[in-house]
Amino acid sequence: MARRSASLSVLAVPGLVLLLFAKLCGSEKADPAAVTIDPVRQGKIAQCASSAELSESAIIVHGAGRNICADESGLFWVSKIEAAGSQLWGIRHRHPDGHETVVIAPRAGEIWQLATDERYVYFSSGKRLLRVSKKGGAPRALAALKDGLSSIVQAKGTLFWSENKEIYEMPVEGGRVQKLATAESWVSRFVVNDSRAFWIDRGASYELEVMRAGPSGAPDRFIVPDAYFGGVRGVGFDDEHVYWNEGKGFFRRALAGGVPQALAGHQDSEVPLHVDGAHVYGVYPSWDMKGAHGASIFRFPKTGGCTEVVATMRKTPDVAFDENYVYWSDSTTGDISAVRKSQRAK
Repeated sequence: MARRSASLSVLAVPGLVLLLFAKLCGSEKADPAAVTIDPVRQGKIAQCASSAELSESAIIVHGAGRNICADESGLFWVSKIEAAGSQLWGIRHRHPDGHETVVIAPRAGEIWQLATDERYVYFSSGKRLLRVSKKGGAPRALAALKDGLSSIVQAKGTLFWSENKEIYEMPVEGGRVQKLATAESWVSRFVVNDSRAFWIDRGASYELEVMRAGPSGAPDRFIVPDAYFGGVRGVGFDDEHVYWNEGKGFFRRALAGGVPQALAGHQDSEVPLHVDGAHVYGVYPSWDMKGAHGASIFRFPKTGGCTEVVATMRKTPDVAFDENYVYWSDSTTGDISAVRKSQRAK
């Protein structure tokens, strides 16, 4: 998506749970009192009442859905089925009018990390990066992978992907593979703004920092979080800002630099943040692998304000976004659900 659009890579849940989700931000009504984050982070965070969930979410795909991504042409996902004791993997496409088509028929060989552009679906299988027409057909191998990629992003005719500490790029039509940057420790929650890569890395201070690729490929520290709170958990961007969350809340900083601005209160996100024209979206993780405490997709205004619950589920989901919908998959059943962005919590 990902997406995520890029696919979304997941980082381990921090050991410190700061506050129960139900006591965090929520409805659009705020207490007049506000809390100043700290002298370095400009802005104040309103105290908010708990929020109801958006209504009218629906299951749109039943079973076998995973590794989802979405764009203006619809929803794509990896289908996994059992046949004669073997696992078969394929790619399916749900169009905006609701009908489904097969992009890759079920076959042997795992499929991971989807990304799309106007014509193609990009994915990894084994130690190869491949693409296939959205209309179906034979996949074409684009590049060999050293270790298997952990995330892939398409931006303005260029493919970007990460393998352990390294970020690579190449034209979507194929060609020379170039190393864009080398992380200090490892690449996690990787996003691209045009041709500039941002990622979360465990830096020399052993805190999770937001890095970006400098002109020479050397990592450039873009956001150094408050060390007390254990570093950055999620990162996203729009045309003007980078957004992230750390223990004190959510913040943004202009791509040109400057002082970070506080946006929303205590929260956490297990996936790269998604930013559209109005909101920042994230995923509040389940507290254990069995999902006993549940997970939530949430959002807040990208200029700052109270958090709204988009949907709740048992376990931390795979998520994707397009202009109008939020999608998520159930890792237990494989069902994929959707909710319209234009709704408001009741």
